[in-house]
Amino acid sequence: MRYLTLAEYDDVLLASLRNLGLSDADAKRLIEARWPMDQTGVIAEAGGRGLLVDAADVAAFAVEAIGDDAGGAVDNVVMAAESVEIFLQWAVENDRARLTPTGRLLQLGCTDRVINRTCRRAAAANN
Repeated sequence: MRYLTLAEYDDVLLASLRNLGLSDADAKRLIEARWPMDQTGVIAEAGGRGLLVDAADVAAFAVEAIGDDAGGAVDNVVMAAESVEIFLQWAVENDRARLTPTGRLLQLGCTDRVINRTCRRAAAANN
């Protein structure tokens, strides 16, 4: 199942923020400020990358990663970028992730060229 990687999503976010008039430095600072993120942020991040997951998916991953000793703490999980990458891969491998409409487009393969072209165009406009 194809979804946007962290690097690809960051490129899309950077291109979008450039289009809004932010400088590269300000845009990159804003993009990095989203980490670490809580459960709600992880669900939103997955959606932006083309995957649908829910709180039960994040909790199941946290229990698997932390162990059963976590108790109710899984509701308060906070993840760094690397952990979210591992979570998304886990969600796909364990059939917990579903595709958003954008995610379904990513399965066609042609969208990779569109994403790259859009990001290059936005980068060129600001250099």
